[in-house]
Amino acid sequence: MARIARTAGARLERVLAGVRQLADVTTLEDYPPVAIEVADSVVASDVTTFNDIDVEAGRMVVLTRPSDFVYPNGAPELLASHSHEHPLIRNLNETGDGSAFKISDFLSARAFHESLLYRAIYGLIGVEDQMAITMPSVRQHVIGLVVNRGRRSFTEDDRAALNLLRPHLAQAYRLLSEQARLARLVRSARAALEDSATLAIALGEPPEELTPGALVQLYRYFGRPGAASAFPDRVAAWVAREQFKAAGAGAGTAPELLTPLVAHRDGYTLVARLLPGHDGADVIVLRRLTRDEPSARHLQDLRLSTRESDVARLLLTGASNSAIAAALHIAPGTVKKHLDHIYRKLGATNRVAAVRTLLDLPAAR
Repeated sequence: MARIARTAGARLERVLAGVRQLADVTTLEDYPPVAIEVADSVVASDVTTFNDIDVEAGRMVVLTRPSDFVYPNGAPELLASHSHEHPLIRNLNETGDGSAFKISDFLSARAFHESLLYRAIYGLIGVEDQMAITMPSVRQHVIGLVVNRGRRSFTEDDRAALNLLRPHLAQAYRLLSEQARLARLVRSARAALEDSATLAIALGEPPEELTPGALVQLYRYFGRPGAASAFPDRVAAWVAREQFKAAGAGAGTAPELLTPLVAHRDGYTLVARLLPGHDGADVIVLRRLTRDEPSARHLQDLRLSTRESDVARLLLTGASNSAIAAALHIAPGTVKKHLDHIYRKLGATNRVAAVRTLLDLPAAR
């Protein structure tokens, strides 16, 4: 009895050691070999494999331990195309139960020997029984760990050990898959932003550049970061003010319009806008404008008059009505009339919507 307890305790220690190994995996590419090593340490196996089978595409990717093990020619393709005849895959498709099952749970030795899979694959490599667990995945996509033996000797303790390990394997796979998916989305977003000459910074502790060079551009126009923030003092104060406005400044209060932050240097203007993240992080979007942006031709295409075009360019700098009036030497009331005309021609309902439309216009070449 004591020997049985020691054996069970030793196996549990191997399971716990495997869980610690899985916690150290940082990429989806590194997951399969570690998963094989962990499974092999928990349940003794002649050959252990990680299988990724796309049933609809008839594609199968297999990683094995020992690494020098070789399947018969065409075996992966045959197994993928005849997966519906495999008792373990058939059981998974019918029940959705990815816990540990053995071929011997479903087929006698004689029935297994008469099957196409045994004659074409398993008989050639000396496999008489197989036990597998699978990870939760989309239907018709099987991701599993398989242990193989040259005789029918898997025990219920072997099954229990794999079932104990399975949720940890599944969680690690799910987290790494989600991490890989998010990394692809970030790469796509960065490429799109770079293509549009837009820079973006996600607010957080610390802030994260969604496009390389965004913080450097911010420092170039607004100065060095402050003592208590990763942003220059002027930017930090503006972020706090805009986030407060975006939150509605309190219950029952209508949110104010967000205003850009503007700086000038070497004939260029950098315009920073805050995009509230709602369910995610707030984002600072940066656009660098030349004196001619947007181009006169595109403003004319919108049927803006010369004076309305002048007002529109100043609007992009974040200037107030009074500042626009002073710059153009006109009355504030005249500025308001010009803005009303601009809004109507742009199909905008307010100042923020007008600025967004103007920022989307191509620059002068």
